[in-house]
Amino acid sequence: MRSVLDKWKFEARGGNGCSNSDYRLKRTTCCGSYAVEDTELVELYIDPTDLNKSMDLGYSPNHGESPPRCPFCGANDWDIVEVTDAAEVPEAWRWAMCG
Repeated sequence: MRSVLDKWKFEARGGNGCSNSDYRLKRTTCCGSYAVEDTELVELYIDPTDLNKSMDLGYSPNHGESPPRCPFCGANDWDIVEVTDAAEVPEAWRWAMCG
């Protein structure tokens, strides 16, 4: 499935991806906040006005690491689901849309 976001627009505004980065708009299951995931680098961009604000989603439970908490509400039990309908893209992230 194709992302609702444009890779080149996203990187032009400061997304620090790599050549294989794929940016997907996500909504948190706990508080309904929006963020963009770089699925290649497992990075979550949490502020549409400042792409320097991001968090690493990777962790290693085998090394005693705990999963990250929601960057918006602090929930321990959370997940992110992809937004695939362009009509659901919030105004704050519309600058990065395809088309």
